[in-house]
Amino acid sequence: MSLKERWKFFLKLIFDPWIIILIISTVLLTNLLTAQKDATIQGILTLLISVCSGIIGSVITKRLDEFTEGKIIVARAKTASRNLQNQFQNVLALENRVRTYLKRLTDTEYSKQISQEVVKTYFEEIIENCLSLQERVLYSLDDWKDVLPDLDISKAINHIRDLQRRIEEFAQQNEQLDQELKDSINKSSIEIEQLQAEKEKNEKKVALLQTELINNFSFR
Repeated sequence: MSLKERWKFFLKLIFDPWIIILIISTVLLTNLLTAQKDATIQGILTLLISVCSGIIGSVITKRLDEFTEGKIIVARAKTASRNLQNQFQNVLALENRVRTYLKRLTDTEYSKQISQEVVKTYFEEIIENCLSLQERVLYSLDDWKDVLPDLDISKAINHIRDLQRRIEEFAQQNEQLDQELKDSINKSSIEIEQLQAEKEKNEKKVALLQTELINNFSFR
């Protein structure tokens, strides 16, 4: 906080009508107390002075907290704005990358030379970028928990990460099943059907988890 801002806040606080009224009341009560000889009235005046002083302290503390909190929120908002701009740039980069992959795949000459493993690598890179973006968004949301205590997103974040982990596990299982299906020359038709059924089962689980992941990306 600059010196100019401190003085501005100080003058605004001092010249607040309620602060002025309370200060004048305290000064008047103090003068009456010094001139008063009656012990009962002195006790009443002392009580009133204490009340006025306490109210002044409370008002000043509240205004100071509001001012400080406002500064924190502004600083956090600027940081959030920069983070959103960064995320926007990342999304644009991802979009450009996907468009490049699509252009390569739709190119007749290039598509003849491209292998399934290369296509798989393209999609794996896209998934990695998406997961990275998700992590950055979650960390950006988590930064606001000290400014907005009611925004408790820790449980939601942990649940989302758990869903992502389970989706990855099923995806790896399906990769193994695909490999087993490729090497199914020596397997019986029953074994092949079991592998296919297990793969379909995993795919349904992944679809359900992805739906749950989308639905859980909402914080109250």
